[in-house]
Amino acid sequence: MILPFQTGTESESIRFLDAPPAWVVALAIVPGAILLARFTYGWGQVEGRALRLFLAGLRATAFLALAAVLFRPVVEKTRFLVRRAPLVVLLDDSASMQRRDSYPDEEERAGVARAAALAEGDEPGNHSRAELAARAMERRIEGWRQRYDVRLLRFAEDVSAVASPAEVTGRGDRTRIGEAIAAAVEEVRGSQASGIVLVSDGRNTDGRDPREAAALAGADQLPIYAVGVGDARSPKNASIEIVEAPDLALEKDEVAVTVRVRGSGFDGQTTEIFLHRAESADLRPDSLGSILAEAEAPLGGAGGERRMLTFFPEEPGEYRLVAAIPVREGETDESDNRAVRILRVRPEKIRVLYVEGYPRWEYRFLKNLLLRSDRNLQVQCYLLSATPDFPQEHSKGLEPLREETFPRTRRDLLDRYDVVLLGDVPPSGISANLRENEEFHAALKGFVEAGGGFGMIAGEYDSPRSYVGTPIEELLPVSIGSGDEDLLAGRDPTGEFLVRLENPSAPHEICRLLGDADANRRLWEEPGGLRGFRTYVPVRKAKPGAEVLFRHPTRENRYGPHVLAAVSYHPEGRTFFIGTDESWLWRYVYADTYHERFWRNVIRYLALGRLRGVDRRYRIAPEKSRYELSERVVLEARVLDADFAPSSAPSQKAFLVFPDGHKEEAVLDRSAGEAGVYRVSFVAGIPGHYEAYLAEGDDREGKRLAGADFEIVIPSRELADPVLDRDALEAVALASGGRYFPLARVQELDRRFAGGGELRTPLATEVRDLWDSGWVLAGVVALLAVEWLIRKRVQLP
Repeated sequence: MILPFQTGTESESIRFLDAPPAWVVALAIVPGAILLARFTYGWGQVEGRALRLFLAGLRATAFLALAAVLFRPVVEKTRFLVRRAPLVVLLDDSASMQRRDSYPDEEERAGVARAAALAEGDEPGNHSRAELAARAMERRIEGWRQRYDVRLLRFAEDVSAVASPAEVTGRGDRTRIGEAIAAAVEEVRGSQASGIVLVSDGRNTDGRDPREAAALAGADQLPIYAVGVGDARSPKNASIEIVEAPDLALEKDEVAVTVRVRGSGFDGQTTEIFLHRAESADLRPDSLGSILAEAEAPLGGAGGERRMLTFFPEEPGEYRLVAAIPVREGETDESDNRAVRILRVRPEKIRVLYVEGYPRWEYRFLKNLLLRSDRNLQVQCYLLSATPDFPQEHSKGLEPLREETFPRTRRDLLDRYDVVLLGDVPPSGISANLRENEEFHAALKGFVEAGGGFGMIAGEYDSPRSYVGTPIEELLPVSIGSGDEDLLAGRDPTGEFLVRLENPSAPHEICRLLGDADANRRLWEEPGGLRGFRTYVPVRKAKPGAEVLFRHPTRENRYGPHVLAAVSYHPEGRTFFIGTDESWLWRYVYADTYHERFWRNVIRYLALGRLRGVDRRYRIAPEKSRYELSERVVLEARVLDADFAPSSAPSQKAFLVFPDGHKEEAVLDRSAGEAGVYRVSFVAGIPGHYEAYLAEGDDREGKRLAGADFEIVIPSRELADPVLDRDALEAVALASGGRYFPLARVQELDRRFAGGGELRTPLATEVRDLWDSGWVLAGVVALLAVEWLIRKRVQLP
C-alpha cells in the first residue's frame, strides 16, 4: 500500500511493508475494528447517540492504529532524474529536395511562404524544397528544444545526425525513407519518446518499404508526423541539357554543341533554343549575353530531342556557353531551362608531323587537306621515299624537314609538335642507322606518355604488322596479332563495304560528322552515304581500355567483327589507329566535306592532351566530366619540369571555381609510385558547373597554366518522378498512428507538441520505519487517554 506525494525531483510515500492485501483491510480489518468498538459500547451502556458514536470511533481508531503499527509502516523517500522526452526529426537530404516548385495554387503558395517565413514579395519558387523545409522547421525546432530532447537526423543513402536543419541541402543520391524510420526507432527505443517528425517529399527510391518501417514504429508507440514538401501536381516543365561540347577549341574553328531538349505537359509545342556567351556567372534571362547560335525543337517525347548548334569563335579566351530555352507559362521548375559549359578558345595552332613511306593516294589527299584546308594547323610532312633534294611539304612559315633536321628525340618532339601521324612506314625507314630508328621509336613513345598525340594509318606493306615487338606496338589501341588469319590484308572479296559504328546512338566525337545521331548513322552505314572501303588491314582485337570507333560489317575472327578504327590513352597522350588508307574515297561523293571533317576531328582529338594547358608542361583533369551529387570527384594533375621530366615537387596547388563563382584552394598531393602525378579528391555538395585550374605562382588570380571543368548533377533516379508523393507520406503516418501535414500547414504541429513531455527516472530510495517512532506511540496513547477521560466523565467503568 502506497500513499505518494512529490516535491521537485524528490518524492516521499508511506508504505506498509507487512500489510495484507487491500481487500483484506477493506473487508475484514476495518469492519472488524468497527464491530469490536460497537460491542464494546453497547446501546445500553451510554446514553446519547452522539456520545456513543464518538467513543466507538475513538476505540475503532485506536484498534486500526495498533493494526497499522503491526503492518510495519515506513517512509520511502525517492530521488528522480527528470528529463525531457525525446523527439526525433528526420530531414530528407536527397537530391530531389533541390527541386524548386512553383505552387500554382495561390492559397497553398501563400501558406508555404508563411510557413517558411519568407520576406514579402519572395516566392516559394525561388527556393529549393530543402531550403523551404529548413526555414519552416528551424523556428519550430528551437521552440521544441525548450520542452523536448530534440534529435535531428538527416537521411538520404544513409542516416546521420546534424545540429541544424540548415545543414540539410539535398545532396544525397538516393532516398531511403524506410531505413531512416528504422534508424529513428532504434535511436529512441525504450526511452518513451514523444514521436517522430518526418520532413520529406515522400519519394522513396531505395531500400525497405517505408510503410513496414512505420508499422514497427507504431508497435513501439512512436507515431510519425509526416510533413510533405513539394507540389503534388504533375509538373509542366521544359528542360535543356548539353549532351556534348568541347572544352577546348581553336580560334575561328567550328565549334559544335549538342543539346537535348525535354518537355512534359507541352505536347505538340515547340521551343526555341539559344546558345549564348555569358559574361558572368549570372544566368538570369536578361544577363545571358550575345547569341552565338539558335535552333528549334519540339517539346515532348521520353528521350527528348537533340539539336546541334555550331558557331565560330572569333577571338581567344574563355567562353561561358549557356544553352537556354524560354520559360513557358505554368512551368514548375525554371532552373533547368539553362545549361552551362565552359569553352576555352586558344589562339595557337596545332603542330603536326606527318611521316609517310611513299606517296599513296591517302597521303596525297590528306597532305593537301592538312596543308591547305585547315588554317589552325602547322604541318610538316616527311616522305621517306622522296629524293634528298625533294623539298618536303610544309605549312607556310615553316622550314621543310631534312634528314638532319628530322626530330629524333623526345625533347625535339615535345618542343616542336602536338600530334604525330605515322603512315605506311617501315620500322627501319627513318634512318639507315638501326640505332637511330630505335631511338626514334623510344622518343615517340615518350612523346605520347608526356601528352602528345599519335595516329597510325595502316598500309599494305608495313603498318601496323611490321611493328610487332617495338615500342610503337605498345602505343596502338589495337592488338596487332601474330596468327596469319589476323594479318592478312588486301581487297575485300565482297567488294566495297560500309562500316558499322560501334555506338551509333552516341558516336565518338571523331565519327560525329552530322549532329543528328540517326542521320549520322545513315551517313556511315547505309548506301547513299559515305563511299565504302575496298581494302583494309585486319588486326586481332582492341586492347583493354581502348574505344572502338567502327568495325567491318561482316568479316570477323574469334574476337568478333574486325576492328577498323579505335582510340585509347597512353597514359597522358591519346592514340588513334585506322585499318584502311581509303578515307580519300569519300571525296568522290561529297568532295572534301566529310573527309576534312573526319580528319579534323582526329587531329583535334589527338592534340587535346597537349592543348589543355596554356603551358604544355601542365595538365589538370577530372577522372570524368560528370559526377552525381555525393559522388567523390577526383582531380589529377600531371606536371613536367623545364626539361620535360616529371616534376618532383611534393604537391601542387590548384583552384576550384564553384557554380556561384567563388573560389577555393585545393592541394594535390604527389601520387606514390607515379612520377609527376598529383591527385586530390572531394565530395561536391552543390549541383552545377565547376572549374579547376593550375595558376602561375600558385596565385588564384595569376596566369592559368592548365584548366578543366566538370559538372555535378542530380542523380537520375532522384529526377525520375519529382512530384510530392502525398499518398506515401499519409500511409506512413497512418501505419504508425500519426498524422500527415502539408508544408503549408506545418504550424499545426506546434499544437501537437505544445505541452512537452517530462520523464522521471528513479535514482535512489531511502526507507525509514515509523512504527518505532515516539510520535506514533504518543498518538495511540493519546487516543486511548481521550477515550478514558470521556468514559470517566460519563461515569462509565
